[in-house]
Amino acid sequence: MAKKPNRIIVKTPYLSDTISELPYGIINKTETGIGATTLELNSKRNSVIVEPLRVTASAKAEKHNALYVGSPIGSFKKKIEKKDIKKYIDDTTIEFKKIIVVADSLYKVMDAIPKAQHKDYFLMIDECDSFQLDATFRRSMETCYEIYKDHPKDKKCMISATPLTFSDPDLEDEDYTIIQREVPSTREINLIYSDNLMSTAIDKILEITNTFPKEKIVVAYNNATELYNLANELEKSHSIPFEEISIMCSNGSKEKVKKYFKELESNLLPNKIILKTSAYFTGYDIEEKYHLITLVKNTDKLNCFSELRLKQIAGRARKGLLSENILLEYHEQKKIIFNKDKLIDAAKFQIKGLTCLSESYGKSSYLEDQVLNVKELVVKKTNNFGFNLVKLNENLDPEISYLNIDALLELNRIQNEVFQNKNTLFHKLTSQGNTVFETISKSITKVDKIENKAYILAREERIFKNLNSWSKFNAVDRIFSAKDNTEMLVYKSFNDLLNYIDKTYLIEHLTKLSSNRKSTLLKKFVCCAKLSIMENSSLYKQALISQFEIGVHYTNEEIHKRVNNLLFKINARLKSPDEKTSIKIFNLFVKATRNNKRAGKPKLVKSYNPKNIPITNTKKEFPEIEDLFKELFVME
Repeated sequence: MAKKPNRIIVKTPYLSDTISELPYGIINKTETGIGATTLELNSKRNSVIVEPLRVTASAKAEKHNALYVGSPIGSFKKKIEKKDIKKYIDDTTIEFKKIIVVADSLYKVMDAIPKAQHKDYFLMIDECDSFQLDATFRRSMETCYEIYKDHPKDKKCMISATPLTFSDPDLEDEDYTIIQREVPSTREINLIYSDNLMSTAIDKILEITNTFPKEKIVVAYNNATELYNLANELEKSHSIPFEEISIMCSNGSKEKVKKYFKELESNLLPNKIILKTSAYFTGYDIEEKYHLITLVKNTDKLNCFSELRLKQIAGRARKGLLSENILLEYHEQKKIIFNKDKLIDAAKFQIKGLTCLSESYGKSSYLEDQVLNVKELVVKKTNNFGFNLVKLNENLDPEISYLNIDALLELNRIQNEVFQNKNTLFHKLTSQGNTVFETISKSITKVDKIENKAYILAREERIFKNLNSWSKFNAVDRIFSAKDNTEMLVYKSFNDLLNYIDKTYLIEHLTKLSSNRKSTLLKKFVCCAKLSIMENSSLYKQALISQFEIGVHYTNEEIHKRVNNLLFKINARLKSPDEKTSIKIFNLFVKATRNNKRAGKPKLVKSYNPKNIPITNTKKEFPEIEDLFKELFVME
């Protein structure tokens, strides 16, 4: 920040003993549990407090008798509508209005409050670092951020115990306040270097349950599928009752964890062993002690937690932890340096390109209705390490996504500073004043990766439904609303092949192939289908026919030679495959049989449609023909 920060020193347990209301601007409260939200809820002014999660918002609203605005949860059974908000703000019996809103619903609250009265409400965004880190996959975070920027300067604040740097120049003039305890809190941490994260986690859980059978355990790891495998392993291989295990994650991941899914509905943990994703890393209070196990993997961007994130995760235990264990699986990786100014420049260039694209498409009456689809496609597919530098605003015009730039820069800092080498996390934790004990774990426990049949069945049902209701107008939405890579591949492939293959067959076959844990069979079918539907005049088909004639036998040696000739004829700049690979590839674009089943006997070419796909139309050429062959070689 450009301005010199203000400092507030807190000598008592809670902030309310030092100040009567929060200052405006950006606030670094440095400590969790200092009572900043409580201070605002008790202040003598109208407040709108934005929380990243509904569990946090609902719990605080219930505790302080505030208006909760968000989807139903716990004791809040009814969805609050705009008319309910209006009724609340017009109620003259309530001297100071206190509204606690989930990020996704802030727009609804601000719409309900007359524009002229916005200045009468203090807008507080709690856990503002979550808004930066989560904006990549939650568009509502960006919306809250824009509402915050439009709010009167002296009537708003963003607050966190672990704030990140803001890259948005609009925030350069924001006041910056640091709140510090006179005696900062510290933690005692066991830092365990692991050669296998999940195996070490099992070992640590069993160690704690055997030593302290009545005490609760929380495992923090941002991967719902892996947590499902972990829960299943505890239940099936280590005889921990199902009733003692739960997974707390977002509703979007509910299908992945099915029977273990649980929401936090109070300030007590619902089970003995809790496995939680990032949906429960910040913003809520647990009023009981427990053992914390946080899994960290520096090569996984979702789980390479910084010293700040680790502090937030530990800070959920308001009465302190029984023990804190950080399990670190570290691997060397290439360092990449991102520069804030260059990222902003890249975003500006992308906006220029999108503007040019819109203007060009808008000149054609046949293309103008596709402008939005193309813009969304470009924005979603253009990213750095999964972070989009540009967003589409409410008017569907491109703008710089400063929150995503903030998150990318923070990830870059973590990878280059916090995990500069195997020991730097230790130094970051000790620099906070913590006492850190280091140990090395060599685990022999095995955690099986299993298929979540309930999730796969739900995915199949969703895919079948979406393919049957497919249209050119919802194609882009279907593709980018896919919940995993397999589902996205199904939608892309269906969109590519729909005009050339019988629709009923294509729907049934793609849906069936989507049920496989690995997508190799799906990829093979797609490649085979794209090659099979090419018309005989295409470059590929002409080359194929010249090398493999229907009704002719070919030995393995001849197949090897002719596959290489085929690649040369279609100008594929690929490394020549060996004989074994050539035969496997041959079987994917030619249907052939042996008169004698003994290995090595010549094969008789029967057709150029090895999967007997019901083709309804042919395609002259696929522009990615070389990429198709590359995929075939990778799969084999």
